Amino acid sequence: MEYIVPILIVLVLVVLFAFIIQKKQSIQRKQNISTSLKTELPNCIIQEGSSNVPYDYLVETQTTLYLIKVVVLPVNNELIVTNENYWCKNANLKGWKRSTNPDLVDGVREFRQFSLDQTKRLIRLGIVYPGAHNITVYLNEADVEIVKVGMKAYGVYLVRYEDMAQFFRLIEQKQFTKA
Repeated sequence: MEYIVPILIVLVLVVLFAFIIQKKQSIQRKQNISTSLKTELPNCIIQEGSSNVPYDYLVETQTTLYLIKVVVLPVNNELIVTNENYWCKNANLKGWKRSTNPDLVDGVREFRQFSLDQTKRLIRLGIVYPGAHNITVYLNEADVEIVKVGMKAYGVYLVRYEDMAQFFRLIEQKQFTKA
């Protein structure tokens, strides 16, 4: 009985410590992405998303609007796009099958279907942060393709955070590996 109070205090401290670490990582992620966007798109206007919209960032340049969804994924994991509305996070690189219980990225359908009344070009961009071992897209039941910088997967460019500079250079030069 006398150990219950110290155990509860330790549990509360562990939960509080985990919450603080998670919040700090979230702030650092947002700062890193915002800094990279400002570096790659000078004079852009960056608006963070909210719980009311299916994107994490809306970035506006003179000619283009970027709708950005951030997928938080450890570098040793894989992002698998099984179809246009399902992006799966995979921690088991060698053992994943289509029958594996998926860890889905939330809000993909809403992100893809979201529209704005604008005359500017709209580019949908998924940023995988901090990275991924692979980004793979299923083309059909049997064929898969590794997504490279500048390729779209069902209308969305999927880019590792570390490849953002290369992606924006390709966008400016209009050199894409797949339309």
